[in-house]
Amino acid sequence: MLESAGGGEFAESLGLNGLMTWVAVLGIAIAALSFFRGFYPKGSRSRMIFGVASMAAAGAWLWVLAKGGDIALAGGDITLGIDYTGIVLLLLVAVALRGLYFVAEMVSCRKEWLAQLP
Repeated sequence: MLESAGGGEFAESLGLNGLMTWVAVLGIAIAALSFFRGFYPKGSRSRMIFGVASMAAAGAWLWVLAKGGDIALAGGDITLGIDYTGIVLLLLVAVALRGLYFVAEMVSCRKEWLAQLP
């Protein structure tokens, strides 16, 4: 998209060429894992496994999208770099806590789910 607007060099300097492919692939994986997570009832191990896997994929997606918390622009004699790794790590902690939520959900709803089985 940036190439058609004359920003090909800018996109290349940011490293956006392969980034969008990875963002799309990981986004599709998150959507697929989230579908199966919603398919299973609370308390089942399958829901917990797909929930934790979807949050792991979401963490990888976040890391790829944020480029690891470091952006560097180089042009001529000037290089501009921004390091926001701390913010990205805080967001990854939030994603990990969301993954732990599915473990806690399975533990707390396990007895009701087992009681519903024939």
